[in-house]
Amino acid sequence: MNTILKKINIYKIIRLIIGALLLWQAIEQDSLPLIIFAGLLTIAPLFNVGCTANSSCRIPERKSRRRK
Repeated sequence: MNTILKKINIYKIIRLIIGALLLWQAIEQDSLPLIIFAGLLTIAPLFNVGCTANSSCRIPERKSRRRK
């Protein structure tokens, strides 16, 4: 439960709402590929999965060279 409630922000809430709405529509249309896609979009913000969850999208800092 700590993982789910850890660092909740507005971006994750928006992603969760969009995923839930897509999942609801996919279930109504009975579209299996869309259900899978919407399920992934709904689960990702809950378990902090994604590019920004563990700073894996961070650009490495360049080491500056000093001329002597």
